Parts: sequence; structure tokens; C-alpha cells
Amino acid sequence: MKNETLKKFAVSMSKKNLKKTIKNIKENCKNYEEKTINEILESWWFKEKFTKREIKKIKNNANCSVSSCVKMYEQKLINEATEAHNNFVSNIDTIVNSELPKEIKICVEYKKNRTWGSNPTAEIWADNYIKSSSIGGCGYDKESTATAQCFNKSNAMKKILLICAYKDNKKKDKTYGYYFNNYYFGFEGGVGFSCHCKIIENAGYKMTGIYGNMFNSYIFIRRK
Repeated sequence: MKNETLKKFAVSMSKKNLKKTIKNIKENCKNYEEKTINEILESWWFKEKFTKREIKKIKNNANCSVSSCVKMYEQKLINEATEAHNNFVSNIDTIVNSELPKEIKICVEYKKNRTWGSNPTAEIWADNYIKSSSIGGCGYDKESTATAQCFNKSNAMKKILLICAYKDNKKKDKTYGYYFNNYYFGFEGGVGFSCHCKIIENAGYKMTGIYGNMFNSYIFIRRK
């Protein structure tokens, strides 16, 4: 797949997300029209977006109204969303121009923990070497959480995800185990490593696995 094709797909997805986000912002802001000026200026969501100095200036403005305050808040959110999209577009070249590795090695090692049983730590060798933190807790899949942490730090693995997403879009289907929304995309954690395998295989790799008692080792070979 050509890098330019992948870039156009990624940018078009981001534009689609931006359009959807702006629509949602405008719809949600309509609810604030029923509030008083004081309720708006003292709300946590308004204070989160404007400094104390800005809010003071708004209060002292003779033309201050509910409508104008809501409009300022709405525009602030739209500007942030637009900036996020622009940052995505400016950074996507680094990912799509990454070289796809001929081989991907993944090792997940488990260590016993008094509180959480066995905690996995993942290591991957793709475009570079990346190691996850030790994943604790319970009630979710910890192995895929560890591997997702590694994959989302690798440009090569993100390119692999984009290829899978591009193919899904062509088929009008969705491979489970990744997200692509709000100008961000990545592998999801807690979904089971089999989902990550499916994403990588959909991008043109074949997996072989070696399983141990306290470790899982996987090798993906790129198909010709």
C-alpha cells in the first residue's frame, strides 16, 4: 500500500471526526442557553477553559450576555478541536513513512504479585525496542494492556494499525481492538491479545507463537 494512500485515508478520517465533534459541540452548547450568566461564569466547565483574568474581563463587559458567553465557550472548544486535527495532520507523515518491519517480536513475561496474582510486562522489537510497565489490577485482560502500551509508542505498529483500519473501511467492517476517534488512534488495552493478533495479521503479517508457563512469546513475519 502506498504511503500517500494511507495518509489520505488518515487525514480524511480525522476530518470526519472533526466535523462530527463540531456538530456535537454546537448541539451540547444549546443546553447552556437556559442557564443564567452567573451560573455559566461560575461553572467548572467554563472556568476550565478561561482564566480568572478572562472571566473578570467578561463580567466587566457591558455587552455580556448568556448568548455571548455560550458562544465564546463554544468557539473555544471548536478551536481546540481544530488545533488537534491540525496537529494530527502535521504528525501523520512520520507514521505513514515509517518502514514496515519484516519481523515483529513480542515477549510478555509474568511475575507473581501478592496482591494481583501475576503481572505482565511486555517487550516488543519492531521499528525499535519498547518495554511496557508492569500491569497490575484484576478484572480485565492485562496482557493486551501491556502490549497496547508498547504498540502505541511505535510508529511502525501505528502504521500497521492504519493499514488494518484502511482495509476495514474498504470492507465497511471493523476489526475489534483499536480506536480511531477525536484525531487519535491506537491499540486498545484489555481486549485480549487475540484482537491485537488479528489487527497485525490484517495488515499483512503471519503469526507464530511460543507459549511458556510465565511468558508468552510471539513472532510475526511480514508476508511478501
